[in-house]
Amino acid sequence: MVERIRAAVRGEDGDWRSRLRAGLRTYLEVLASEPRFARTHLFEIHAAGPRAGAERDAAIRRFADRYRSSFRAAVADRPSLHVPTDDQLFILTAGVDQLVCARVRAGELGSLPAMADQLTTTAVAFLEGVAAADPDGGS
Repeated sequence: MVERIRAAVRGEDGDWRSRLRAGLRTYLEVLASEPRFARTHLFEIHAAGPRAGAERDAAIRRFADRYRSSFRAAVADRPSLHVPTDDQLFILTAGVDQLVCARVRAGELGSLPAMADQLTTTAVAFLEGVAAADPDGGS
């Protein structure tokens, strides 16, 4: 999944928002097209014990790093913004994860790809909101 996301982001010619949307869309498409993987990735790993739980947390952090990369590109375009902290990025990523989980639990796996625009808008608003709430960037 990670390689598919990287390829989608690299293959996108647009701005940082377009690359962010491409990554999110690919994540959602992978989950929608591979239901068994989606259930394992989203749900079953939690029952596999502490080591698996730690790996799941690490996966969330890796997705947070994807947001960080996108947000660094945003900051390059708009210096009034700043990259959120590690914990703030974890919160954003975990929130996306939980929304996806809720959709899958509701039997709406096929609707996941349609969420890409909404998740992109939310991520952009999150970035702008963090900058507005802490204009000094945590310094």
